[in-house]
Amino acid sequence: MRQGIPTSYWLFRWAWSALHAAILVALLAAFLIWALTDQQGAKALSGWFNWIEQLRRLLSSLIPYPWS
Repeated sequence: MRQGIPTSYWLFRWAWSALHAAILVALLAAFLIWALTDQQGAKALSGWFNWIEQLRRLLSSLIPYPWS
């Protein structure tokens, strides 16, 4: 026991944390494999940049600047 907390609690907590870390690593690996296959990641990133640029232009046209 550590500070009145049973050892089984700490074992469960470490096992649960290890399971979540393993799931995170598996999801990251799946994402990297997807992104590196057939330039899919580059295409998705390019699409996102285009969308963000359109949003930037829209917002900048809505807000007048005092010096323009």
